[in-house]
Amino acid sequence: MITPPSVPVARRRPVSRHAVLACLFVVSISRASYAADPSAADLIAARALFARAEADERAGRWAEALVKIRRASTVKMTPGLRFHIALCEEKTGRLVAAADDYAAAQTAAQVANNREVLELVVEPIAQLKLRTPTITVSLPTPLAGDPPQAEVTLDGATLSRAALGAPVPVDVGSHTIQARAPGHTPYAMTLTVIERQAAVVEVQLLPLPAAAATVPAPPPLDAPAPPRDVPGPPVRSSRTLAAVATAGAVALVGGGLGAYAAAGSDAAYWQGACKNQGPGCGNAAPVRAWDAVALGAWIAGAGAGVVAVVLWSRPATGSAEAAHADLRGGPGNLWLTGAF
Repeated sequence: MITPPSVPVARRRPVSRHAVLACLFVVSISRASYAADPSAADLIAARALFARAEADERAGRWAEALVKIRRASTVKMTPGLRFHIALCEEKTGRLVAAADDYAAAQTAAQVANNREVLELVVEPIAQLKLRTPTITVSLPTPLAGDPPQAEVTLDGATLSRAALGAPVPVDVGSHTIQARAPGHTPYAMTLTVIERQAAVVEVQLLPLPAAAATVPAPPPLDAPAPPRDVPGPPVRSSRTLAAVATAGAVALVGGGLGAYAAAGSDAAYWQGACKNQGPGCGNAAPVRAWDAVALGAWIAGAGAGVVAVVLWSRPATGSAEAAHADLRGGPGNLWLTGAF
């Protein structure tokens, strides 16, 4: 049942703080029904939300209670509901918002002549003034004019000229200070504060270094003239050497095959000629000579092939010193000299 606004809230025996707050809520909602004329359904829903919020407060579930009280306040914001909101904000660590809502509850209670709320807000307002940390941000004198030459932000919010050099209430935790000014390096820092701390931050904006001159100094009059470009010897392409090495490798391999064929022919000749002769018949010296020539030619051809592969894999650009290679081979030997 709704208490009529003409019935005073009497405290004939000691009651708990939650009971007083509950009475404030009921009285506030009842007065709201005369001012804004909410529907009966709205009043029932608001009372049910507040009852659940009161249970959350007793259990220490301040965040859940805050959500329910804010929903109940949509029926009509009253001094009692504003006090409940501030209380939940204080318990959840939002000291700055709690201080603002306690002050708003006090102002609304003065207008409505609500003595219960006026009595309840005195202590938390005084306590929050001591508990709430502050950050004072100061600028160097040349930049702290009116208007200031630098833009300073605290947690993304720009500080006004009046806020610079004055304590700014903040919540417990980490806060970011940033500043920037034309012709100066940007400034940024993160500061962590605790309850009752009065932190002071002096912003240091360093001037940007002057741009260095880029025009070279003229040479002295007696300085020797720079040397002229003298055309060097014609550049020889590595592709020519690669072609020469390739042809040499093919020729050597072909010569080795010819020598091998000659050795086989001599061996067949002497084998036929000495078929019916004794063991001393025949002359194996030419066969061995041709075999040695074939082996040497193949070794030389392999070396030339390696040189050709290396030269073909190089870029087709020349150098001031012409690349050259000398490949010589003999029976059982191979010499490779040159510059690549």
